[in-house]
Amino acid sequence: MQVMSESLKLYKSQIKIALVDLQENKFKEQSFDVRSVNLVFFEDEGILGYFRTLGYFRKDMLGRPIVGINKSLSHKPFQHTVSVLEHELAHWINDLKNPFEKDSHGAEYKAICKEFDIDGRAKASIESTWAESPSEGMKSVNRVVDKVKKLLSLASSQNQNESEVAAQKANDILAKHNLENMDNSQGSDELIYMDTLLEVKKKSFKYKIISVILETYNVYALWNSARDYSHKGRKRSYIFMLEVSGDKANVEVAKRVFSFLDQELDRLFELSGAADKKSFFAGIRAGYLEKLKKSRSESGRAKENALVEYKKKIALKAKRDFYSNISISSTSSKSRIDSNSYNKGMDSGKKLSIKSKLSSTSSQSSKLLAA
Repeated sequence: MQVMSESLKLYKSQIKIALVDLQENKFKEQSFDVRSVNLVFFEDEGILGYFRTLGYFRKDMLGRPIVGINKSLSHKPFQHTVSVLEHELAHWINDLKNPFEKDSHGAEYKAICKEFDIDGRAKASIESTWAESPSEGMKSVNRVVDKVKKLLSLASSQNQNESEVAAQKANDILAKHNLENMDNSQGSDELIYMDTLLEVKKKSFKYKIISVILETYNVYALWNSARDYSHKGRKRSYIFMLEVSGDKANVEVAKRVFSFLDQELDRLFELSGAADKKSFFAGIRAGYLEKLKKSRSESGRAKENALVEYKKKIALKAKRDFYSNISISSTSSKSRIDSNSYNKGMDSGKKLSIKSKLSSTSSQSSKLLAA
């Protein structure tokens, strides 16, 4: 999961200066330019850095390789960052010179390290003494996620009333967390997170509907796209990625909601006997949003307006911090609506309760690449 904040932007500038120094002193007159890599930050309890080349061209990454830096390094002496950076750059150089090497730390990699005086032994994993203690704010986020997970599990009750109450309580807890977060974020170094839920070669209408429902959980959902270079000589093809951004608690919950809806919408369609799937899914969206609007209006206009402002703020921050290199436009497609299927979808949407055991995400939800 990627993460960004104002202080991390300053840290990123510091790393870019280090890349300039490395290019001019360590990698001078080479065919590659280490200044061109994309720097991203992430949270992880296991690794300090990673290197990744994509088999496709992402506009927001400008087609360049990615070097990920664990945000915990921003609190350590900068030389540790440089060591991890060099370690990951050695992987990139090895990938350029030895694209078919299977052992990422094999003989060729060690030769690269020796050639450029890089410590190949530099660990990219976090030692126990480096483990970052969760802040009070992060502990609060974890408590919110745990509470919501438990309530959504209770929402699996066969009793419709109990299920509705549990789902509504989960939404109330998230709403309260978001409003408190908004009040406390004035002038603070607020973190925003982004994660990819899905990678597909063709956007299905079902996933478009799911992305709309996900935004009711106060995340910013975006369909990103990339040119696929894995099929050289063939017809141009693209990969589409459903990404969500926002507060960590909301992103974590949205990931699990996606996992649930991915299977639930298909199940509801099979049970409905509806003839047209697109019309049925469009009806589910309309029915669910109508139900949600009614329940939120009962909680008070002031609270609803505050949440609308919170969502606008998250969208602006996501566009600025993660998508500044791409132009974002909304697209809408009109298609024939089968009224009978749409009405059945409306009924299902009004009864839809987000529920799941949430103990693990489905295989469908973890960066699936579908044919």
